[in-house]
Order: sequence, then structure tokens, then C-alpha cells
Amino acid sequence: MPGSPPEPLTAQDRLDIGDLLASYSRCLDTGDVDGYVSLFAPDGVLDGQGGPRAGVAALRRVAQAIAAAAAAPPVQGQRHFAGQPVIEGDRQRAVVRSYFLLLRQSPSGEPLIRAMGEYLDACVQVSGRWVFARREIRLLLGQFG
Repeated sequence: MPGSPPEPLTAQDRLDIGDLLASYSRCLDTGDVDGYVSLFAPDGVLDGQGGPRAGVAALRRVAQAIAAAAAAPPVQGQRHFAGQPVIEGDRQRAVVRSYFLLLRQSPSGEPLIRAMGEYLDACVQVSGRWVFARREIRLLLGQFG
């Protein structure tokens, strides 16, 4: 109904947004390029160290580059760890903030903190599914790649 207030986020919305955040890390760490791209709206934006990249083709290039860097020697593996998100919004749009660490394994097996920072996300419902409209990566330490 026009003029009615937006519906508040449900517990299921919060779980689905949490799954979206976890899927982002999983796709990057496993090299799942198609899965990564599917987490964004068709005109979604990733804004990080390389500046804003928008749309499916640009996001695919980002995921391919990250997958290649994670598989290149001397890297033995990587894992993204995201902290508990703070989620605010309604049933159509949410703003999410969370901290992250990127760990990589050195050739000797030692874990190295490659980066840490904060994600600032604008998430939207597209066809009944939560996706990123925009993900901003605020790097506090380190670098990607």
C-alpha cells in the first residue's frame, strides 16, 4: 500500500544476508567465479583497492584475478574470515557492516595475515534473493592480490 512504512527485516532475512556474506568468502577461497558473480545484482558494484568495478563482466574479472592469485606460488591456500555483521534496513534493502581478515598460508605452512579491513555493503532483494548492490572494501592493513 502506498505510503505505508517499509516492512522490517525478518529473522530469515538476517539469516539469508549472513549466508550471502559467508558465500562471498567461500567463493573467493574456492575459486568459484560463477558463484561469486551470482552474489551481486546485475549492475552490482565492488569498490575496493582497484577502484569501483560495476557489472557482471567487471566482477567476473575480479573473481578470476583473485582465484589466480590464490593459486599462484608461493601461496598454499587462503581463507577469508568475516566477523559478525551488523545489519540494518528493511525487507527490500539493508546496509551491512562487518570486519574481515584474509589469511594465506606460506610455503613453510605458517599462516600470514594478508589483509584486514571492513566491508560496507548495500544489499537488496532481487527475485526474492539477497544480493550485493554494492560492496565497499575498506582496507585497514595489507593488500589483495
